Amino acid sequence: MGADSEEIELGQNESIQSLLKGLAERGGKDFAEIVIDGDGAPRRTLLVAVDGQQIIDLDEPLDIGVVEITLIPPISGG
Repeated sequence: MGADSEEIELGQNESIQSLLKGLAERGGKDFAEIVIDGDGAPRRTLLVAVDGQQIIDLDEPLDIGVVEITLIPPISGG
């Protein structure tokens, strides 16, 4: 999205999945291709951490008071 970080206010009962869809709409095609697949779901290869803990269920509502959400796209190399 062209920034190292961004401050976002979460809606009540917002999930990572809904957050990613909103970011993909705002972030442009290149960013959207990293986080959302062709069916509009978060990419299975994208790792998501909330306050330092990896999240598996991206549909679960986020707790109030979340400080940091980290998106880790797949990397390659040796």
